[in-house]
Amino acid sequence: RCVSNDPESWTLEQFHHWASEYFRFLWHSGKPDESRLVVTVQQSSGAAALTGEREAPVVSLLRSNPMLGLKVFLPDLVQDTEEERRQAASSAQAMTPEERLGLVGGAGIPIPQVVDLLKKIVPSPEAARTDGAMDGLVPGRSVPLMQKRGLAIAYLEVLVSVGLAPSELHDELGYLLVEGLRDEQSPGDIRELFRSKLRTLLRVSRRYQPERMLQALPESFLSERALVLSRLGLHEQVLDIYVYKLQLPDAAEQYCSRIWDEAVGLLADLEALSCSTAASPSSGDGRT
Repeated sequence: RCVSNDPESWTLEQFHHWASEYFRFLWHSGKPDESRLVVTVQQSSGAAALTGEREAPVVSLLRSNPMLGLKVFLPDLVQDTEEERRQAASSAQAMTPEERLGLVGGAGIPIPQVVDLLKKIVPSPEAARTDGAMDGLVPGRSVPLMQKRGLAIAYLEVLVSVGLAPSELHDELGYLLVEGLRDEQSPGDIRELFRSKLRTLLRVSRRYQPERMLQALPESFLSERALVLSRLGLHEQVLDIYVYKLQLPDAAEQYCSRIWDEAVGLLADLEALSCSTAASPSSGDGRT
């Protein structure tokens, strides 16, 4: 009776909303047994049962309505504006690891398990359209959830933007964006979106592991490699890319100016700290 021609039954959209809220309640209950009900593989019914196929309960919702399915896993700290996301990320940094995991939900379920689940989901062609559904929840334009890797990328972007992603998930987001950028089956505008998001991650994030990311980047990804080499402090190699490989002398000049300004700012901070320390009363000498 949930979905039928009976005028008193729910529409499919109403059922999807109910399922999303119910799964979300279980996921954020703080109880491992209830969280496992969302992602633990269950015996399928109907034709799938005859073939022995098994899937987690949330999978059908993710295929039919990707946004409502993804909503199940989104943390309570999700915000709508850039300023709110910065404030949320600042709040998350002050929390203990246990408190941060509590916001993510899924008690007892490792976050990489959720990412692996989302990476495998391919929404059905008849799924509810979700283009732009994540706009405002992630920085910049969002990757369409119908796109291959879209669900996993959107989930990781949310965790990164509100400060709930450990370093290995910053790496995973980078790897997924590289895969999407190299996937020739992706539309050109989507590949450019992947490139833009990858460059933002490499420039802004302080939690990815640059050595591993450098290994994941193809040699042809010159601009992206320059960002990672800068993080490693290999400035001569960065300038080599800008001047000789990309032939962008203006970019090289701007890079030198930025590094100089950062060094001057750091020196000023150190001098201020030194003066403050010298001016403070010595501890333990009995003087006031």
